[in-house]
Amino acid sequence: MTRRSLFSCLFALVATILVTHNALADTNRFAVVTLLNQTPDVIVNFQYHWGDGQWANFQNFGPGARHWFSIPLDQNGQAPIFEIRINEAVGAAQPINKTYQLQWNAAPDKGIQFGHKHVIRRDQNDSDYIDVYNLGA
Repeated sequence: MTRRSLFSCLFALVATILVTHNALADTNRFAVVTLLNQTPDVIVNFQYHWGDGQWANFQNFGPGARHWFSIPLDQNGQAPIFEIRINEAVGAAQPINKTYQLQWNAAPDKGIQFGHKHVIRRDQNDSDYIDVYNLGA
């Protein structure tokens, strides 16, 4: 093998490795949801779960707080539904419990920046209640 053909083969091998590495780095592995508390003054407690999993408690989600939730994608790139259950009432308002299905983003890694964004805000029509809004990607 000549030096030139050896360098050509070596270059092709390195290029193949780099392309494969970049493709793997972009592979979506997780379903990610991001939740933001955009109320100025409400500490929110809620429950959440993926699919048929057990409900877990999330306590003291204060004003300005941000959190992400994730689960590995299955071999088909799918994940179960993510739900939160929340009492929408603020203070002494009559309790109203509601369950929301929150969309997720398929992402290469876990983290707040990868999640499909949802916010908790005071209800636009009645400030005695909060609501969950989908902000999208």
